[in-house]
Amino acid sequence: MGSEKAVLGAADYILFILMLLVSAVIGLYFKFSGGKQSSTNEFLLAGKNMSILPVAFSIMASYLSAIAVLGVPAEVYMFGIHILYFYVSYPIGVVIASYVCLPVFFKSGGCTAYEYLEKRFGKLTRTLTSMVFLVQTMLYMAVVLYAPALALSAVTNVSIWTSVISVGAVCMFYCTLGGMKAVLWTDLFQAMLMFIGIFAIVIKGFSDIGFSEVFRIGYEEDRIAVPTLSPSLTERYTVWNLLIQGCIYSLMTFGANQIQIQRLLTLKNISRSRMALYLSIPLNVLFYILACVAGLVIYAHFYKCDPLTASNKPISAADQLLPFYIIKVLGGYPGLPGLCICGVFAAALSTVSSGLNSLSAVTMQDLVRPFLESRGYSEKTMAFTAKALSW
Repeated sequence: MGSEKAVLGAADYILFILMLLVSAVIGLYFKFSGGKQSSTNEFLLAGKNMSILPVAFSIMASYLSAIAVLGVPAEVYMFGIHILYFYVSYPIGVVIASYVCLPVFFKSGGCTAYEYLEKRFGKLTRTLTSMVFLVQTMLYMAVVLYAPALALSAVTNVSIWTSVISVGAVCMFYCTLGGMKAVLWTDLFQAMLMFIGIFAIVIKGFSDIGFSEVFRIGYEEDRIAVPTLSPSLTERYTVWNLLIQGCIYSLMTFGANQIQIQRLLTLKNISRSRMALYLSIPLNVLFYILACVAGLVIYAHFYKCDPLTASNKPISAADQLLPFYIIKVLGGYPGLPGLCICGVFAAALSTVSSGLNSLSAVTMQDLVRPFLESRGYSEKTMAFTAKALSW
């Protein structure tokens, strides 16, 4: 294994540019169609008339960031598929959130999760929690944007700043022009790219190594195993901590996280919102399974020549395993590495655009709108302010 960086071909760059262009065009389309983003309701909640399918895919795409796309295969490579059992209890938290938390947000009639807190605990609580969300989301978005760029730059000639600036600029462009409708429909497009990319990795791995051979190696090398029933708090994975984590994390995400709640509020009633949320469960689970299988494929390919411990050190961190595999194994097929890389950055785009729209919503509705309303500004001015906040 050489330690030199791979050079992406013209077809790879064309696919990456096309992904960015399609996302930008979707934003332009919704700028000049429908409600034309002329009100905060249209810009932040898509007029509350979205279809179930794009919302379900958007939930899945924004939930599984580029960190998960890179991290899950790396985790399986290093420690096995124990992490997959997280999804056993994941639906429990989703169902609880849909029946306990979601009705509260629909009844409040607001745009953010924190408007309810003012009615329940007062304005100070709403303001403080909104500010905490803003800080947390900005930090999270920075990691989501930087992580895939860093991993890709370690194995290819694509610089970190090229990735970060291009993805960030396109995100701001279509979020500002097309509002929530553009975010949801680009998420659908980007979710498709995520599935295509991970399918390509898995299928190529099975083709090269053999379906049964991948699982045989995984089993013999202890990468396929059931978590223990140990009550220990120091073990990395046990049945108990995975079950608890799956339930609590999904309940937290869909019962209190503004990014997902805002998506669910774009549907016209709670029944359709629940349908979108339930449809996102198999989408999430399917992608997670594929990501785990991708980890087994990468392990089966490299287990006799681990790039993390090789003398020439072609890569230095586990999160570079997926990009390294894409370049080394799929590089002989023009455009295929670019397609898989598009899948990784599609996950980053969907998460960052979702974060930008939610940051705009929380800043506008929880912090700026009360000030503008007290001075009698029009809804048109408020919509313009919300768009400006997306930048």
